Amino acid sequence: MKKKMIITASMLALCATTFFGCGQKHDYDGVVDVLEYVTVSFDGEDGSGTAHVDIDYDGLEYDMAGGKKNLESLDSMDDMPTLSKYMNFAASLSFDIDRTTDLKNGDTVTVSYTCDEAAAEDAGVTIEGEKEKTFTVKGLK
Repeated sequence: MKKKMIITASMLALCATTFFGCGQKHDYDGVVDVLEYVTVSFDGEDGSGTAHVDIDYDGLEYDMAGGKKNLESLDSMDDMPTLSKYMNFAASLSFDIDRTTDLKNGDTVTVSYTCDEAAAEDAGVTIEGEKEKTFTVKGLK
C-alpha cells in the first residue's frame, strides 16, 4: 500500500509541477468547457501593460476524473492508464493570446486554444463551449 501511495503522490506531484493551477473545484457532468479554466492576469502600467494566461489544470483534471474525491481514489497501479489519459489530454492543450504587451485598461485580449480531439475522446472528455474567449484589460496602474 505504501508503494501505491508513493506512486500516486508522485503522479499527482508530476501533474502539479507540469501543470500549474489554483485548484478550483467544478461540478462534473461529463462535459468540459476548457475556457472555464482560463484566466488572464494583467501587470504593469496603463499603456504598457502585459497579459499572462493562467490555466487551472488541477480543476480540469478534477472534472475529468469526476471530482477531487474520484481523482484521489485513483490510487492503484491499475488506475495509471486512466490518469495517463487525463494527463495526455491536458498536455495536448495549446493556448494562444492575441496580444500580450503594450496594453491599456479597457483593451481586450483574446485567448484561444487547440487540443488533440483523439486524446479527449480517449480520456472520455466531451468538450463544449467556444474555442476562444475575450478578456478586458483592467487593473493596470
